[in-house]
Amino acid sequence: MTALATHAKTRAPYRIIAHAVDCTNARDGTPVIIYCNYDGELFVREAREFHEKFTTIDEANSTRDWPDALEVC
Repeated sequence: MTALATHAKTRAPYRIIAHAVDCTNARDGTPVIIYCNYDGELFVREAREFHEKFTTIDEANSTRDWPDALEVC
């Protein structure tokens, strides 16, 4: 299931792409979320912080249409 999220302050929509694990030395094992904005820019944020700053919604319940170019996003 694809999920969308809105930023708590800006209300901007984002599409959650994947949950992953950061493997850099200082943050090894830290859960992260990979997500993109409507323009297709990719972002990564620590999962804990993501859930503090975003509200997740089911894409099936969203009225927002994402451009076809963002199907992979």
